[in-house]
Amino acid sequence: MYFKIPDRYRPTGKRMSGGFGDVLVCKDTNLDRLVAVKFARNIKDLSRLLDEIAALQRIRSKHVVEVYDLIFGKGEDEVAIITEFLPGRDLLAISGKIEQGAYLKILYQIASGIGDIHEQGEIHRDIKPNNMKYDDEGFIKIFDFGLTKPEDEAITIGNVGTPGFAAPELFAPPPVTFTKAVDTYAFGATALFAWFGTLPDNLLEAPPQPDEKPFASLPFGLPNDVLSVLDRTLSVRPIDRPSMNEVKDIIGRRLVFGRHQALAVSGGTVYEINRNKNQKGININAGTMV
Repeated sequence: MYFKIPDRYRPTGKRMSGGFGDVLVCKDTNLDRLVAVKFARNIKDLSRLLDEIAALQRIRSKHVVEVYDLIFGKGEDEVAIITEFLPGRDLLAISGKIEQGAYLKILYQIASGIGDIHEQGEIHRDIKPNNMKYDDEGFIKIFDFGLTKPEDEAITIGNVGTPGFAAPELFAPPPVTFTKAVDTYAFGATALFAWFGTLPDNLLEAPPQPDEKPFASLPFGLPNDVLSVLDRTLSVRPIDRPSMNEVKDIIGRRLVFGRHQALAVSGGTVYEINRNKNQKGININAGTMV
């Protein structure tokens, strides 16, 4: 439900919806940019909401949607959040259509965003393909923080999250105490969905029953360290899952493996040294080829 917003935000007519509430795409006439105005619904604790938004504003990540401002209506539960507008498709729309070469790049961006959220002490709790979009520069950004909780308040009395992406521990009798590992599990499920465009039936059970090596079904070979860390993201026990920074670092190392290069100058000649041109060494001190 919308309430009156400042005139600087001119509605474009485009509307969306999300876990946080209804979303109106507007033109910020002061700064000449499109923004998403997210109208909150079912606010039970306004101070808690403001704390969450403050935490999100502190996150500095090119893979997390940027929060610009808050708007308050006349009613006590009338609050809207102004965020950047993401014009690209969400990951749900392109899942199952990703080229092999782009797959690890996508996973690296997602892992980086979740890692940055966790560094701020927050747990997203609703990581899934349709909560990620490309911005106009081609970066994947995570959004929809309606279920986010600080790590030190990670208790829920109801089963929240999206079936297939919710970790097994969230299906325990309430109250449930959870950790950042729920986001790691959701990342693993998202990684499977990103390639196949669907989830295996065992992840859709309640609670889910992931295979011991779920990524062995990928139709192309991944390095053992990458396969191992991806398999661990879907471990049944939260303690067995890696941190998202570990996931990011392992994938990141594979993305740059064999791509480093250097230039050396000897006797007025420039030599390029890389994986494909390393047959000869260069003695820099002597200035000769060896």
